[in-house]
Amino acid sequence: ADGTSMAQFSDNAFDAVVEKGTLDALACAGKERKKLCQMLIQECSRVAKMKVVSICFGQPETRLEFLPTNTCIKELKIPPRSDKVYVYSFQPPSFKARSKKQIL
Repeated sequence: ADGTSMAQFSDNAFDAVVEKGTLDALACAGKERKKLCQMLIQECSRVAKMKVVSICFGQPETRLEFLPTNTCIKELKIPPRSDKVYVYSFQPPSFKARSKKQIL
């Protein structure tokens, strides 16, 4: 599916949406990068019921401009080279919190 246009799926179609690398790829799309990244996040938020997770190599200072303010960030190191991967997660606007804890 095209992550920027998932019309074939209804709102809240999935409990969670996990994307790996799509945000990184779209962030390198030249002049259209901001628009495409926002479309990806908007569509993931629309089809996710409880959580959106984005797994990226892009550091927070280059990715947070596309993500909601309620985004949690987890930095992971991948051995043996110690490359860093960032896991960004947030609850979509339609999420109805059952507790005050953020789900990661």
